[in-house]
Amino acid sequence: MKTLNVSLLILLLIGSVSYAHDLRSGEWRTYAGGPHRLFFNPRENTLTTANVSQLQVKWSFPTGAIVTASPSVAYLHVPGEGRIPVAFIQSWDGNLYALRVRDGTKLWHFQSTPQPGAAFPNVASIDVRRIGGQERVYLAAGETVYSLDALTGREIWRFDAGTGCVDPPGLCGFEGERNEVESSPIIAGGKVFFGMDVNDREGGKGGFYAVDARDGRLVWFFDLETGSTCRPFPTDNIRRFDGYHNEEELGLPPEFLASRPDCHFDPTPTGCGNVWSSAAIDKKRQLVFFASSNCDTDDDPITLRPPPPMPPYDEAIVALHFNGTPAWRWRPREVDNNNLAFGAVPNLFKIKLGSRTRDVVGVGNKDGTYYVLDREGVNALTGVHWDDPDPSTLPYWATKVVPGGEIGGIIATAAVDQKAGRIYFSTAPGSDPSDPQQPTVHALDMNTGGVVWQNTLEQDADASFAPTSAIPGIVFVGSVPSPPPLGVQPIGFLRAYDAATGEKLTSFPVGFAVASAPAVVDGIVIVGAGVGERTSNPADPAEIVSRIPQNVTALCVPGTPHCK
Repeated sequence: MKTLNVSLLILLLIGSVSYAHDLRSGEWRTYAGGPHRLFFNPRENTLTTANVSQLQVKWSFPTGAIVTASPSVAYLHVPGEGRIPVAFIQSWDGNLYALRVRDGTKLWHFQSTPQPGAAFPNVASIDVRRIGGQERVYLAAGETVYSLDALTGREIWRFDAGTGCVDPPGLCGFEGERNEVESSPIIAGGKVFFGMDVNDREGGKGGFYAVDARDGRLVWFFDLETGSTCRPFPTDNIRRFDGYHNEEELGLPPEFLASRPDCHFDPTPTGCGNVWSSAAIDKKRQLVFFASSNCDTDDDPITLRPPPPMPPYDEAIVALHFNGTPAWRWRPREVDNNNLAFGAVPNLFKIKLGSRTRDVVGVGNKDGTYYVLDREGVNALTGVHWDDPDPSTLPYWATKVVPGGEIGGIIATAAVDQKAGRIYFSTAPGSDPSDPQQPTVHALDMNTGGVVWQNTLEQDADASFAPTSAIPGIVFVGSVPSPPPLGVQPIGFLRAYDAATGEKLTSFPVGFAVASAPAVVDGIVIVGAGVGERTSNPADPAEIVSRIPQNVTALCVPGTPHCK
């Protein structure tokens, strides 16, 4: 299953209770900062190892539930205010907030349509893009993707990765349709790319989408179980789709699935094909990279589960052409019922192989290993190709840092400093949240996979579900604290480490847990707080804490230019 087993974790925790290379100094317009998903701001120079311990709260904005998304920041020309930086972040209270970075006041908010069956309904981050002369915000919440006017929050269009939960009434729920878009949308080539997940629920299956960035119509849908790419006719206007509901349920034209190219794939709802990873973009190659979740298999004919091995694109690193056709895929194992899935977002960077340089894709897995492969799907040193009979040695390197497991290993996305040649990431707790797998923070050499440093001197260090963010010299890591004594409120910290040595420089209390990755722009660190999971049981601890009001917090160093 995909689930992080958050209920067990929270029960123990609470006790009694534009693009990377175009990144401007003050902007962080998309998840992880750019299309290569590096979570690194190379132009940040206000914060240093010498002053980061002086960070103080600049402002705090209250929301009605937890905040696990990462903020996106863009400069906008706001009428009457001029050109100002605005932070966009959504809360599990169902709202996307547009906040003025200078003081945390609300410019506007947008309330998304609930998806009653979504376990992780409001986790996606925002892509801010100028389309046709208009600044737009692209948001995923529940099973719906939206395009909004960035200045007002006005809805321009919406697309449902499922039925829309309207026909018949009550179709969506934890015992019914559980479609949810957890991946953060990204725009390239005039398309919005995102994945859909059903949280391993038999009775559904996930997939990967491209919709038109201008008007929200379906361009194509990639079915991970068959490798087929469904393409509507240019005259179609499809705004609801998934890989298992029929035409009537989706509001499609009669015989749509049989008459459109490659739309007649097997619709059996096996609970597979899940994608909760966001996509990375290689514009030069016109490739979109993402990673897929696991797929439980068995040989029992009365279940909807497929027999082993898994369908070819499950639990894999996948490269698709912008037109939706597959370029290549690779996975570390052919059979896995231990939930060693990919959930992190691929990082795109370069490594040195002797005197040569290669473009690579790297991503961590719940097995505790970070994998690095060539973006062409071939190992240039050995000649191993992705579709060879035995492609197990396709990676240039694979470094295992912790034992991993269902709620362990590398769940969240790494930060990559290309200039320093480093990859930074945290690891999740593992099977016993009260005794997290150690060490919990890691720095690897991007060329060899060798361990540069780990936080081995930090006793009983917290694990993390948060992506890692970094700037020159500093690595920021969230935390899911170990369970405190009964009656003691847990405290989550945003931690800062010296990027060169791994020394913990300081930490800041932010809510009861930190699963949000901060955006760091102009000396300001903006981050959310909380962790949880929605369930059908109102007494479930994970359900309860997912509704605890948490803040969006901005930190800065007093006396620096933007800290007023």
